[in-house]
Amino acid sequence: MDNFKDLLKIYSQKLNNSQLIIDEILEVINQVTNLKLSKTDLSIRDGVGRLKVKPKEKLIIILYKEKIIAKFKEENISVIDLK
Repeated sequence: MDNFKDLLKIYSQKLNNSQLIIDEILEVINQVTNLKLSKTDLSIRDGVGRLKVKPKEKLIIILYKEKIIAKFKEENISVIDLK
């Protein structure tokens, strides 16, 4: 039973950490691009984030790619690239 509780505790911590990362990433993207993306627009699975946005929003993100990545580095958010 203790192993199960430990497993639930680890899962809860990972879930909370990914939610914090999602919040930070969306905050940076929204700040730089003036978009209004929400938590439903970004999912993180196995260390890879996926944006579910409309083509217009995707284009805006691509146009501001360099500024977004620079802001991620300032905020110490580990994002390698936006594709």
